[in-house]
Amino acid sequence: MMPGMEVTRSRRSAEKREHWKQVADEWKTTGLSRAAFARQRGLRPNHFTWWLRRLSEEEAQTFVEVPAADNGPVGISAETGVTVVVGGVEVRLSPGFDEETFARVLALVEQRR
Repeated sequence: MMPGMEVTRSRRSAEKREHWKQVADEWKTTGLSRAAFARQRGLRPNHFTWWLRRLSEEEAQTFVEVPAADNGPVGISAETGVTVVVGGVEVRLSPGFDEETFARVLALVEQRR
């Protein structure tokens, strides 16, 4: 591979992802079904659905660092766990929760938004 090609592919990939994220965000505001929106935009419905799934999976794998409060360490209580609200859906995590299952739940919640 020629020098610089990896950067070009990476940049192109990021540009594609950003384009499809914008298309997906637009679709969410229309109230149309995926198929109707795709037809209206001249997109292949299967291709559009594939990108929606890919974006959803990427978002489910995105982690955000939350800074600790000044009043002590942050963690999941051994007795109570933690409650997370995602897209209006409340998810209660018990101590020792399975991260893979939680990621799948987040992906499902995101798909239904």
